[in-house]
Formats: sequence, C-alpha cells, structure tokens
Amino acid sequence: MAKRSSLPLDCIDGCVPYTILDISDKEDILVEERRVPFPVDEYIEILLQSDQYARANVWTKVIVKEWKTRSDGLPINMAQKGICNTMCRRLSIYLKEMYPILPRFALGLIVFGEIHFIILLNAGIRDFRLGLQELIGGFTVFSFLLWLRIADDFKDYELDCRLFAHRPLPSGRVNKKELVIFVSILIVSLTFHLRIK
Repeated sequence: MAKRSSLPLDCIDGCVPYTILDISDKEDILVEERRVPFPVDEYIEILLQSDQYARANVWTKVIVKEWKTRSDGLPINMAQKGICNTMCRRLSIYLKEMYPILPRFALGLIVFGEIHFIILLNAGIRDFRLGLQELIGGFTVFSFLLWLRIADDFKDYELDCRLFAHRPLPSGRVNKKELVIFVSILIVSLTFHLRIK
C-alpha cells in the first residue's frame, strides 16, 4: 500500500487551533479563533511513556501516527491545491482588518498626486494628464504603506499578542510566512511595473 502524506487542513504545522467564546453579562458573544504552538515530538514522548500506552496500545499508536503525519484526513496533493486558496483567504482577512484595499489605494493616489503635481507646478509644467504612470505611482505609495503596516506588525508582534490578541497576526489567523510571501510578490510586481515607461 502506498504511503500517504498529509498536511493539517489549514496547512499550518506546529500549531493547533482552539476557540475562545467570550460571553458577556449582556449576552454578547465574541468568538475568537487562535492557534497555539503544539510541540508534537514532546507530546509523543510523553504519550509513549504514559499509562495510556500500556492500557490502549493500538489506539495510542493511531494517535501517534496522526500526530506524526499531521493528518487530518486531507491527502497532501489535495492540501497543496488548497494552500493557495487558504493563503488568499487569510491574506484577505489581514487586508480587510488591517489595511482595507480601496481606501488605502485611494490614499496612495492622493499622496502621490499631491507630490507629483506640486513637482510639475514647481517646474512650470501646467499641462498634465492622468495616465498609467500616475496609477503606478499611486500603487507604489500604496505598496510602501502596506510594507510599513506589515513591518510594524512584525516589530510589535510580542506586544500585540498581549494587548491586541484579536488582530489577525497575533491570533494566528494569518502567519508571518504568508505575509513575507505576499510582500515578496508585491516587490516583484512593483519592480515589474516600475520598468514600464
């Protein structure tokens, strides 16, 4: 029989999900998903030395196998197909909560437009039009501000875990690796667009 490789359903190794339900006196319910580190190898050692292993050997071996493969019943080829969708969903959560695209892109256009037109007016150029280059300039400012937002989240990660645990990065709904990949794609995209004349 062929060996089956697996990934967890959400494709994050080394963590386990749990849900916090916060019910206030006014019966408001806050549901928060978090991920906590899960040192699998340590827990396997503890389990193999426990009383449970002696009493329920077969069942314990099944648990250990699931932990070792991080198998939640999703074959690796299916998981790989879903990684992009999962990552895109997570990034959309981050952008929606921390950096709404439309307002920030409008801000990028406004900031670039102010600087661009002041430079043109100071140079005595009174005839100007909006075109592709101005859009790319706005996208550059938008991207730069997004990089600053992500860099700030990385810098303040420990503090945010204590004070703002509901935010996407500290809560585990988005991970650092995905944000690094996203920033790399933005840099490549911006480099390509800046080559347009």
